[in-house]
Amino acid sequence: MNGLDSIVNKILEEAKGEADAILADAQKQADEMLGEADQEAQRQAAQRWESAEKKAESIRAAKVSAAHLSGRERILAAKGQAIDQILNEARHSLMSLPEGQYFAMLKKLILAHVRPGEGEMLLSQEDKDRLPKRFLKEVNAEIEGGNLSLSEETAELGGGVILRYGGVEENCSLDALFRDRRETLQDRVAQVLFHV
Repeated sequence: MNGLDSIVNKILEEAKGEADAILADAQKQADEMLGEADQEAQRQAAQRWESAEKKAESIRAAKVSAAHLSGRERILAAKGQAIDQILNEARHSLMSLPEGQYFAMLKKLILAHVRPGEGEMLLSQEDKDRLPKRFLKEVNAEIEGGNLSLSEETAELGGGVILRYGGVEENCSLDALFRDRRETLQDRVAQVLFHV
């Protein structure tokens, strides 16, 4: 999946600036909330200084704590949105590859998940219509102890392939691959963008 890693890395570099801007805005909002909470607490403390000094401090501390919590939540939400956006762009970039690169990636994907024996591959109608004539022959030439045929059926995949061996299916659609590796990809994106 070197193609996936390369595309994800390229998108990460392009999205770093946007993610930094999102984080700066979230941090600015958190700072404003902290300032407003501190001002409110000081106003209340001045009005009730003699009779409610402890209560005013308690209110200020609670508001500052809530502002800190809200600020952290906003920052986490902004980070999550940036990561989701990058992963969606990476999946879309794979689906939008030029035909030659797309089918080279699809071939690697099939060879990484193929099993011995007779099987068939299901493609989306779009991929089936544009499938290179020698694609299946080239794939089968690299399979040891097995053979794939092209299914008459099509599937709503959003890119990728389903490999079927009797009643067993191996879902190698791009959606399934991103879903299966989402946690790992999220961690990797977070490390690159946020130095976590």
